[in-house]
Order: sequence, then structure tokens, then C-alpha cells
Amino acid sequence: MESSDVLKSSIANLNGIRYLLLHHANRADREILSKWLTDHSSAEVTFAFKGEQHKGILCRFANCFGSRGLLIYTADVQPVKRDIIDVLLPRSP
Repeated sequence: MESSDVLKSSIANLNGIRYLLLHHANRADREILSKWLTDHSSAEVTFAFKGEQHKGILCRFANCFGSRGLLIYTADVQPVKRDIIDVLLPRSP
């Protein structure tokens, strides 16, 4: 996992955005993560980090064998490599 510092822009709506680049922890999970990202790309999700929940948008990178995801968010959290986050999808109606 890689995460960004807060982004700064002359465009007000872009200020405060952060992102996480998500990938599988081990080879055996690559296909599972790829399918999960394919099925839920562009979904609004909740993610939990260090006991706190935050909102974000989950996106899939198709050019990375489908096994890389981008989580875009504005919370003041910056996980580092080897940190674990839990991504919770909204329940189907």
C-alpha cells in the first residue's frame, strides 16, 4: 500500500484529497482482489483505519492486471506500507 500526502490545488474542490494505492498482500490473493475491484470500481465505500471509519471512492486500475486499486478520500489519515485497512462496501438495497 502506498498513500499520498494531502493534495493542494488552485481548484478548491480538489484541496484536501488523499489517495491510497491498494494491492494484494500475497500472490494467492491477486485474483480475488482483481475480481473484487472489478465488481466494485467507482463505489462509494467506508474504510476503517486504526479504529476509525472514513468515506472514500474505490477505483480499479485495469492496466495493472486488475489487481491494483485506488482509494480516494479526504480524511486526515495516512496509512503506511504494511498497515491494514478494512474496506466496507455499502449493502445492496
